[in-house]
Amino acid sequence: MNASKLLIAVGAAGLIATASLHLALGLPALRSAITDGRVLPHPLMHPSELQAVWVMLSSHLFLLSGLLLFLLSRGGLSRPVASLIGLVPVLDAILMLAFYARFHIAVPLLVVPGLLIMAGAFLLHSPGDPGTRAP
Repeated sequence: MNASKLLIAVGAAGLIATASLHLALGLPALRSAITDGRVLPHPLMHPSELQAVWVMLSSHLFLLSGLLLFLLSRGGLSRPVASLIGLVPVLDAILMLAFYARFHIAVPLLVVPGLLIMAGAFLLHSPGDPGTRAP
C-alpha cells in the first residue's frame, strides 16, 4: 500500500473511531443532559430532534469513511473526491468552533482524520494523470 492510500485509510479509520465515540459516549450524555434539564432544546423543538441531529452527524461520518474505503479498495478514488470527503469533517470542526466558541475534544477528532485524508488525496494519482498511464 502506498503512502497516499495509507493516509486515506488511516483517516477513514479515524472518522469511524470518532463516529463510534460520538455515539457510544456522547449520545448517552446528551440524553442524560436533556432528561436532567441541563440542555434545553428550543421550545418548538422536540428533545428527540436534538438526538436525531447527533445521530445524523455520526451517520455521515460512517457513510463518508465507508465510501472512502470502498472507492479505495476498488481503485476508483480520485483526488477531487477524496479531497472533498476529507474537507467535510474539517468544515464540521470549523462550524463547531464557530458556534461553540471554545475548544472541544471533538475538534481534533474531526480535523486530524480530515487532514490525513486530504494529505492522502494530494499524493493520490488520479486515473487520468500522466504518471499513471501505461507506456
